[in-house]
Amino acid sequence: MCLLAGTAARAETDSVSDRISMPLTVVQAPPVVKRHFYNWNSPPPDMPALNPGELGITEATYVRVFNFKIDVISSRRVKDRYEVVISPVSASIKLSLPVDIWVPTGSPRKLVRHEEGHRMIHETVYRDAGDLMRFHASLLKDSRYKGEAESYRGALKNAYRLIGEDLSDIYQRYVYEFSRSVGEEYDRITKHGANHVSEGEAIEAAFETYSAYRTEFEESREYLDRVKR
Repeated sequence: MCLLAGTAARAETDSVSDRISMPLTVVQAPPVVKRHFYNWNSPPPDMPALNPGELGITEATYVRVFNFKIDVISSRRVKDRYEVVISPVSASIKLSLPVDIWVPTGSPRKLVRHEEGHRMIHETVYRDAGDLMRFHASLLKDSRYKGEAESYRGALKNAYRLIGEDLSDIYQRYVYEFSRSVGEEYDRITKHGANHVSEGEAIEAAFETYSAYRTEFEESREYLDRVKR
């Protein structure tokens, strides 16, 4: 089971005319894993709900925080509303991955290994998350975002929220959805850890099934590298 944390985005205005390259910082914290052993007869209130037939669960939260400095390209008032067009001039991205594993006290090793397999899937996908965000954020340099509201401040806020939504959508598809799809395939192959398929074999097969996620990202990066030459 995966939970996707909300994206936080903040912006600062900056009058920058020469935007040859956009300063970009990506800070990717290492995964933080917590293992919980619970009493089957009285699970703790903070434990996620189990699906029918499940004894254990691994919960991963893909957290990302985006901060931008922006250049206000234009602003105008149209009747009782403001319209603002902005462009990002720098970005700071922070990524983290808390993982919580829940299994009953005295669980068989097979169940523990199965949930640890989910952890490995999350960590494997997350390993490339920083490069993914760095690549796509660098493409925002010449982008324009338009916001409208009854006040200038509101229009500005609505415009720069769209920048974070762009990156968040990319993170959702290539990190969260990728991880979720691989995890579900892993459960299908192993029947949630109930059969004799090894965890390593199941993980490898699950990633192979959904290799298109990674291939699509690599093809996009290679294409843009060729265009820039």
